[in-house]
Amino acid sequence: MCKYIFILCAILVNCFIVVNAQVQMDIQEMDISKLRRGLNTKRITNGTDTTNISIYESVTIDAPFLEAKIELINKSENKKMIYPDSSFIYITYLFEGKKFKKEMCFYYLKDGIVNDEKYIILPAHESILISSSCNIAATSTIELKFYKEQDNTINVMKILPTLKFHYKDKFGLNITHQNVFNVNVWEWSSNSSDFSIPNGYYIIPE
Repeated sequence: MCKYIFILCAILVNCFIVVNAQVQMDIQEMDISKLRRGLNTKRITNGTDTTNISIYESVTIDAPFLEAKIELINKSENKKMIYPDSSFIYITYLFEGKKFKKEMCFYYLKDGIVNDEKYIILPAHESILISSSCNIAATSTIELKFYKEQDNTINVMKILPTLKFHYKDKFGLNITHQNVFNVNVWEWSSNSSDFSIPNGYYIIPE
């Protein structure tokens, strides 16, 4: 698993063309989770007590999951207007020789709080964060292919070198991400480092 993470990070630091150079789009952090499904044993320590539990993902069609913290940076000398209601974010990638597109759910963050204003003023040389997520599978066919595999690490590694994030609004802003700074790859859920049981999992008594 470690060698895949190293290769992934090396690939994703490459730059893509920015269509609108006045606003730059960077991926500050990206999490890819649920690469595997099935039985997983976790060791939980509480003080001097150690407990082994088995966590089993419920059997549902659920492809690997993508979450990203996106930064929009105003590189110009003038303020820019961002219109959340007219904007959308999507990813594109190649898989088995075909190009796919998937729209992402997203919301804007201001000082760590969700910003639901109708428009956002982005001053010169300042930035705004966007939290976004989606199931990587762009079609039901890909989703079914992922579901048939217990470990989708190889499938995801084939997709990631061609993965691009896009931001677009109806007022002409149309950009593709330029940099990816931090990538986290999780075999299970992206919150598997803590002691809570991720959604879709349940404990089997040993």
